[in-house]
Amino acid sequence: MIPVDGSMEILGIILVFAGASIGALFAIIILGRAFQQSFAWGFGCLLVPFMLFVFVMMNWEETRRPFLLFLLAIPISVVGAILARG
Repeated sequence: MIPVDGSMEILGIILVFAGASIGALFAIIILGRAFQQSFAWGFGCLLVPFMLFVFVMMNWEETRRPFLLFLLAIPISVVGAILARG
């Protein structure tokens, strides 16, 4: 039986926040690795749109795992948004 008391919306909101938190965490980890390589890369990734993705492509071996986990946050947030919409 499908619950009708709003619990799916609450679950959706929780998933949206979880996805956003996971995405932010791994974006910060990648940003930290960019700053470890050089301040120019760090500030570039922080201030220039899509520079973070360029850094990931150029340093794939070092950033593969955090980037893939960053991408995992997208479907979690999308499913949460669908559920929260009700």
